[in-house]
Formats: sequence, structure tokens, C-alpha cells
Amino acid sequence: MKIHHPHLAVAVLLSIMATSAAWAGLPPDLADAAGLRITSPNGGETWTPGAWQTITWQDEGAGCPEVKLKLYKGDDVYAWITGRTPNDGEYTWRAPSDLPHDSDYRIKVYCVSDFALADFSDGPFSIAGAPELHLTSPDGGETWSPGGKYTITWDSALEPGERVKLKLFQDGQFVEWIAGSTPDDGVFIWQAPCHLPQACDYQVKIYWIADYSALDFSDAPFCMASDSALEVVSPNGGEVWTPSRSHAITWLAEAEVGESLKLKLYRDCLFVRWIAGAWAAAEGIYNWGVPCDLAPGPGYSIKAYSASDYALLDFSDEPFSVLEAPIQVTAPNGGEQWPRATTQTIVWDTGGLGDDVKLKLFRDCQFHSWIRGSIPNTGACQWAIPPDLEPGTGYRVKLYCASDYAIADFSDGEFSITD
Repeated sequence: MKIHHPHLAVAVLLSIMATSAAWAGLPPDLADAAGLRITSPNGGETWTPGAWQTITWQDEGAGCPEVKLKLYKGDDVYAWITGRTPNDGEYTWRAPSDLPHDSDYRIKVYCVSDFALADFSDGPFSIAGAPELHLTSPDGGETWSPGGKYTITWDSALEPGERVKLKLFQDGQFVEWIAGSTPDDGVFIWQAPCHLPQACDYQVKIYWIADYSALDFSDAPFCMASDSALEVVSPNGGEVWTPSRSHAITWLAEAEVGESLKLKLYRDCLFVRWIAGAWAAAEGIYNWGVPCDLAPGPGYSIKAYSASDYALLDFSDEPFSVLEAPIQVTAPNGGEQWPRATTQTIVWDTGGLGDDVKLKLFRDCQFHSWIRGSIPNTGACQWAIPPDLEPGTGYRVKLYCASDYAIADFSDGEFSITD
């Protein structure tokens, strides 16, 4: 059959070429079949590698339930965007962080059930901007425990040898630094602060030291919450405990914690000392003799964790304090060398208390012997060191109020008895 009308012949030819191009993946400017229309990116946009972007299109009568999306660079297919997604008019896409910077990109959308129903971006768009960092964990939905150790991970398009910063945010507000400078190696082991408030609105921010515009946040919030299988009950915040006295550490533990747990003492979220290397989890209580050499002041917390699964842990919700007595031993207070069979002066600040005081000698934080049973709180007394007192280190003096044993103090450091 011959086509006599020249305009009709051109129209038919263009229609055939467009349909063939859509099927064959020919250059985008030849494929513009009716039915689907790309609306973004549609020419002239600049998208940043690694950033989230929304690809949009319109269904103009195609009626197909699902579509496919491809990325073209120049006349060639560069990568799949998605092999199948609902034909709802939009798709959120994170441009790969290693996508080359160039200005000849287009998107193709087409029906899964009919490849001829397709469209390309009308014009090219660009990929450009600062190299991006992409946080991969925590990226939303995780539950981490205060005081636990966790791995923060990210993908990077930076050059080798660069460094990044990490920050913690809660509800969009800066909380604290995670790392002021760390190698851009994709991994950072983070000890979560033990007293972080339990909530589900935390995010991590990562950014390049050399260009703060190269950054990323967790895509969605994650939670900081203690594992419900183990809970420290006491001390849990606000208590004041006295050195050299016994105080009960208590907890609740479910069966998954296992037979035993471990107990550690922390101050300002830093490890201070072991309390118990293994203790029956089911007992729910450990009577702890607070060490005589424990520095007085606030900021202490207890960490309890399963001996068989270290991820099952809990800290005191808030810090407790170790009593700082109003009376203070000032001599001997650490480092002195006192010969046995001599008389030495024990000195203390009275704290304005009028009560009598008592004095005891301790060695290695264990009671050794009485020095004075009860004497006036004058601030000093003479001590005749027994000639048979064993020479060595580890000695301390304990001073306490005769009418209130909670008002007490030890030598800050150890002193020695010499020959």
C-alpha cells in the first residue's frame, strides 16, 4: 500500500521509530510513547550522588499496575533503578554514591506488562556535588542499650585517607560527639553513654571534615532502651552510699539472661572496677562492701550483664553518689612512711562536728585494729605505733563520728609502716 499524503507518512514513520526505540532501548530522544510521562527529572536538574531523590511520572491512560525504571547515561543503559514498582507516580531513589559526575543522565519508565508504554526524561539532568557519605547503621528501627558497644557503619565515596566526624542527635537536637575525627574506613565502634535517656528518637550524623556539606543522617530514628530481660533496680539514681559499708545491689532477670551475670562499677560512664565476676542471676541481690578507697562524689553507676550474652545488659538509670564526709583525714593521707614503735600525729578536719570520733587502722581495705575507741573531735591525736605492727604498704586510717557511723572518712591513699 502506498501513502500519498506526505504529512501522514512522516507521522507514521515517527510512531514506528518511537515504538521501536522504546523496545530496543535506543537513544531517549527517539522514544516518547504515549501512556506514561516522566515529570522529574525531566531535564536541567542537578542531583547529588548518594542523596535521596524522588522520580515522578504521570499515567496518561497506560493502565499498567507496575512499572520498571532505568538510568541512562548518554544513549546507553547505565543501571537499573528498580525492576518492579507500583505505578503510583513516584519512586524514591538514592543515587549511587559512586555515580560519575556528568550532565548526560536520563530516566526511562515503562510498563512491566507492555514495554511499548514508555517514556524518557525530555532532557538530560546532571549528577554533581560534593562526594557523599551514606550512613548504613544505625539507619532506623534499631534498638540499642545505653552503655552497650555498637558498630556504626557507612559507605563513602571520599578519597582514601580522609577523615569524618560523628555526632549523636535526639529529636533533631545535638546531644554529644561520638567521634571528633576518625578515619573514613566505614566502621566505628561506639560505646553508647550509660546514662542516655531511653527514647526512640535518636539519629547519628556523619560528615566529612574537609567539607561539611558531605554528610548524612540515619534515615529514620533508632531507639536507646535497656533490654527488658535484665534491669538494675538499685542503685538506680540518687542514692548516697558510704565507703566500707555494705549496700545491696538488686536487679530483675528473666530466664534468657542465663545462670549467672557480671557486675561492674562505672563513674561518668567509664569503667572503675569489677564488683562480681560471676553471680547467680536468679538471686537478684548482691551485698557489696563499698571499697574504702573509692573516691567520694557523684557520677557512679552499676552495670549488670549476662555472663553468656554480653548484649543483655543494663545500667543504673541515673548516677548515685559515694559519700564525702564532713570530716576529712589529712594525715596520714597517702605516701607517708611511719616507723613502727614511734609516735605519729593523726590529723583531720573536724567538719564543725562536736561529737566524739573513733579511729581504726585498715590494711588493703580490711579492718586491722583499733587506734582509738572514742576521743574528742579535736582534729588531732597521738598514735603510738605498736612495735609488732607488720611493716609494709596498704595501710589507711578510718575516722568516723561516734554517734553517726555514716559520717566517716579514710586516708585518701595508702601509707607504709617501716622498721
